[in-house]
Amino acid sequence: ASSSAAFWRHGLWRQRRGLPMAGASSGRRPAAAAEEEPERRRVALVSLSGETTVTSDNDVWCGIAMVMERVGANIQDAAGTFMRNVKVSKSESCGGEWSFSAHPFGTRLTPMGAKMSDEGSDTFAIALLVKASIPEANIQLMSHILHTTFPRLVCTVTYGAHLNVEGNDAAAALVAGADGPEGAPRPLPEDRLLTGTIRLFGPDEVGQLATIAAVLAQCSVSILNLLVTTGFGDRDTYEFLDRAGGPLSENVISVAAFDRAAFDEVRFKEEVTEAAKRVGYTAISIVVDAQANRARVREELADYYLSRKSSIRDYIQNADTNDLSWL
Repeated sequence: ASSSAAFWRHGLWRQRRGLPMAGASSGRRPAAAAEEEPERRRVALVSLSGETTVTSDNDVWCGIAMVMERVGANIQDAAGTFMRNVKVSKSESCGGEWSFSAHPFGTRLTPMGAKMSDEGSDTFAIALLVKASIPEANIQLMSHILHTTFPRLVCTVTYGAHLNVEGNDAAAALVAGADGPEGAPRPLPEDRLLTGTIRLFGPDEVGQLATIAAVLAQCSVSILNLLVTTGFGDRDTYEFLDRAGGPLSENVISVAAFDRAAFDEVRFKEEVTEAAKRVGYTAISIVVDAQANRARVREELADYYLSRKSSIRDYIQNADTNDLSWL
């Protein structure tokens, strides 16, 4: 009874003030809910480098994945490499100082809480790079979590411009080789950069990349991504076998021409091909995305892999049969 009386007293109070009764219609249509604005996202480049130990509870990539999940980030690209460290005593390790040169800043960086520990565990020097899209509201949170999750690594976070989801989806479709009518290449918007992929294979030599990079610069082309793989050739199948330190190398280079007006595709292909042959590459493929449909890309890649297999066969046949050091 007391609760019922309280209900009616509350209703009377609302009526006296011209307010609608609870649960009653006001006679007016509620205003339409405002459309939610799309989540603003930005691209971030994250680098992690330094020394880490090999233990059962230490997995850097798992840690990165958990950080990205926590802040709602989506990894777009990632790469990493490592090398085993020589075990040294504390007296041989300059007092156990884990610091790193940072020449652009004119200083040395020391990870938080860095110290020589985990004696007896294998240690590795690592360098990781992650490109991810992240909600703008979580930018500072990601920086904080990364630095506290990996206190013994030097971590840098660089943020780029805001993402345009629709524009990025359209650009991705174009880069992926979506064809126009009857398989014709779909033209790129005039304000978009022109992209392509270069594949180079041959004996690994010092200075090859420097020569290729110089030619690309002369052609007003920049490197977006570089994947270098070294390895060996199989004596039976003439296939390329990935293995660090091998005498053969394959380079997959994603490139872009930011100034479309200054880009000359014919000159670009001729000069890159000539330079690649000059520095020892024996299998070469150059595909410009705007000028290639899917059928042409498949044919180009098939020719490249056949040429790579032929190069491996020639390399094996010309190698000194008494020299097994490269096997």
